[in-house]
Amino acid sequence: MKFILKTLGFTFLLLFLVLVVLLLIPDQYYKQLAEKAIQKVTNRQAAITELITERGLNPSINLKGFTLANPDWAQKPEMLSADEFKASIDLVELIKGRLNIDLASDALNVDLIRDKEGKTNWAFASEDASPVKQQSKNPSIQTLARFVLKHLNMKNFKLVFDDQQANRKHELIIEEMDAVESENGITQKFDAKGSLDKLALSLTGSTGTFTELKNSRKLPLDLKASLDDLVLSIKGSVDAESDEFNLNSDLDLSMPTFAVIHKFVNQEFPQDWKNITASGRLYSKAGQFMLQDADIKMDGGLKVDVTGSISDLNQLRGVDLDLNASLVSINSLSVFAPDPLPDLGPFKFNGTVASDQNKLTLKSSNLSYSGEYGKAEIKGDIGNLLDVDQVNLKADIELPNLNIAKLFTDTELPALGQIRLTSDLVSNAAKDLSADNIELHYDHQGLKLNADGSINSIIKNGGELDLGVKAAVNSLTALNELAKSKLPELGPIDLSTRITGKFSEIRVNQINAELNDKVLTGNLTGDIGSISNFDQIKVNADLNSPSIGNLLSRFGMQSTATTPAHLTANILQQGEGINLETFKLQLDDNKIHGNVDIQGILAESKRPKLSGNIEVTKFNLNDLLGAPTETSSEPTDKPAAKIPDSPLPFHLIRENDLDLELDIKQFDSSFISLKDTNVRIITEQDKLKLGPFNSNLNGGDTSFEATIDASSSPADLSIKTTINGFSFKQAGTFEDSTLLENEGTANASLDVVGSGESIAAILGTANGGGYIDIKNLTIKNDLIKFVSGDLVKEAATKLNPLQENQDTTKILCSAVKIDITDGLLKTPNGYIADAEAFTITGESEVNFKNQGLDIEVNTNPKEGLGLGLGELARAIKITGTIPEPKIGISAQGVAEIGATVGAAIATGGVSLLAQGQLEKVKARSESCAKILE
Repeated sequence: MKFILKTLGFTFLLLFLVLVVLLLIPDQYYKQLAEKAIQKVTNRQAAITELITERGLNPSINLKGFTLANPDWAQKPEMLSADEFKASIDLVELIKGRLNIDLASDALNVDLIRDKEGKTNWAFASEDASPVKQQSKNPSIQTLARFVLKHLNMKNFKLVFDDQQANRKHELIIEEMDAVESENGITQKFDAKGSLDKLALSLTGSTGTFTELKNSRKLPLDLKASLDDLVLSIKGSVDAESDEFNLNSDLDLSMPTFAVIHKFVNQEFPQDWKNITASGRLYSKAGQFMLQDADIKMDGGLKVDVTGSISDLNQLRGVDLDLNASLVSINSLSVFAPDPLPDLGPFKFNGTVASDQNKLTLKSSNLSYSGEYGKAEIKGDIGNLLDVDQVNLKADIELPNLNIAKLFTDTELPALGQIRLTSDLVSNAAKDLSADNIELHYDHQGLKLNADGSINSIIKNGGELDLGVKAAVNSLTALNELAKSKLPELGPIDLSTRITGKFSEIRVNQINAELNDKVLTGNLTGDIGSISNFDQIKVNADLNSPSIGNLLSRFGMQSTATTPAHLTANILQQGEGINLETFKLQLDDNKIHGNVDIQGILAESKRPKLSGNIEVTKFNLNDLLGAPTETSSEPTDKPAAKIPDSPLPFHLIRENDLDLELDIKQFDSSFISLKDTNVRIITEQDKLKLGPFNSNLNGGDTSFEATIDASSSPADLSIKTTINGFSFKQAGTFEDSTLLENEGTANASLDVVGSGESIAAILGTANGGGYIDIKNLTIKNDLIKFVSGDLVKEAATKLNPLQENQDTTKILCSAVKIDITDGLLKTPNGYIADAEAFTITGESEVNFKNQGLDIEVNTNPKEGLGLGLGELARAIKITGTIPEPKIGISAQGVAEIGATVGAAIATGGVSLLAQGQLEKVKARSESCAKILE
């Protein structure tokens, strides 16, 4: 007992002496001692502006202006600074074996840095190089029970973490935090507010104390943290088993959007992903954390429901989660792709997320789509879900048409029938996919299509295609729906090609189209560099037809020609235009060849320009169209003639430029022969000019010039032409009959101007004049039947008394002079046709404004010709309109001929024949030259 009293007495004496020493030592000494101690531990420069101690049973130390420097490699001068830091200890409780501490700080700033090489400024190199003894894994409950944080008050705390290696920077600010132990010593209440990366942060709730942990072997937890709109609640306890501490708590999380997550992972998330909630039970055992009864849900554009458990959250092992999801449109996933994804959906998904060797896997997955673009199903597994790697999926797709292609290529492809597509989806690199073993099949209404190949790098590079395509069509008519127009009946056609490139720039290579129709054979070969931009085109055409007439009939054109045809051409894209290079059309021994360049048609903002040169070495139009067949003389129902009043395509002049040169060596048709003609057609400032040029037209000298000024509306038209020495003999002939069979010649001239947007409007405003002078022309009467309508045949029958019993009519001369004033055509000197047996004279007036007719024609038989021929009418008048002309008797003509002839006209010649009178009238024709004066 004495020993104990002595021992206690010595202890109190020693404590008294220590307190006396502490009270006698000045604060300056403590300041220096503290700076050296900190520097020795951290090997960093430390500085304290002022150190203040308070003596007593609750001694405290107050540091003001405290700083701790960064290592030399860090740019910032200080790692830690504080305006004030204060700590106090209850000595009475300390004597009892309990460490009661009060802490307070103001303006405590901590800057943590990790550079690009991974060095950190919080790794301290101590001057004392002796190894640190290994501490026990967890402090004992007895030791923790002696520690009591009576009060913690923190104001204006700032922590900055600059992670240069991950290119991320975060800032935590605590405006004020209080942690206060309850009076009964059972709970510790927390209340803090501040911000994290400028997002509002708060923490409220309570935990048990270490004293309570000692008594009940549990540390209760009831905390609620919020970061902006993310709220996390933890309710449970930390259970103590021996010296191990295990968590056993319920978690609840709610997050309206991914805005908070975006701040920390530097990844955009779709805006329509919302209303994220999660709940589960979080517990730990021997430092290993586990999650059970997990239930994660998300609403909006992506709906997700995940249930299951994770047996090791530390290493993401033992994952067993069932996933069900639906996605409105993959367009919301564009934030994860280099290029915007199309508006395609909805999609449904289910599968199991599991773990395998520290990797998350997706097993028994099934992704399906059913919508306006068709149906799709993708099944399979993904071995590495987080890296989108080790993908092994099978896709099966059915499309009603190709409308879906527009979503990916921005190119509207024609509609098709049902399409079946299968493919393997595999990973060719982490976070990327490729489509291998693609097989596409289509067979509908005479069109068969098969494709195979792959699409590499679907995600990272936007799709790299490599597809071999083979197609066969019985006839182009099977493509009417695709082309949205009526195509000619041509076929069969076999096509093979290779499609490569990205979705945004599809290339069509190795084109080979073979045509095997009885009217057209040949092939097209070449490449198209980009379908979307329609450039880098290089296509060669080589086509043959055994009969051009049969070929034209397939396109709805009438032709009796049997000439074989051969066309070759190189179609190239140059700059922003298309070039038809070295094209050559050959019909038997006829040939047209040249180059045509159309620039600007591939650029929306530029004015297209067509330029080039075409050479007609030799060409007979009859070899293309065939010789016309003679038509029946019987009356036929034909639509009424009418001057066209539909708008002419002047917009082509207003919207395009033209510079085209035609070099015609020889061009023939049934009625004309054109030789040695060079024509240039150009547009300048919305004005089209044709010529002036000189030409050999049927052996005669011809000059021609035409101008269309479309710079304003209505357009203005001007035509000037002169023909001297036109030879009818040099005109082309039909195969079986010569309709013009002597050396008749003609001279003519026309100089006229007009304005309007249609032919009817231009003629209605026309002004000008001209003449026609024909000499020594013999016409087969069959020509009249061939070229005329019912009206002309009827008039010719009445005017020419010899037409029905002679094969030809010989015209010694014919002349007419015309004047046109404001759309009114007149023949001021009349007109004449002087034949061997009769002379036709008369006057004409045509009003193009209202299409009215007033034409008078007189037939004057020459001396020696009897008038007793059945339906002879020597004077007729044509009135009405061009669409509806009428033939009547000319009163003036009747007066000149006399009552007998008039009676014969009135009765169709019956009374004249009955009387047997054979009156002969002397010809009174005027000279053709006088008409032209």
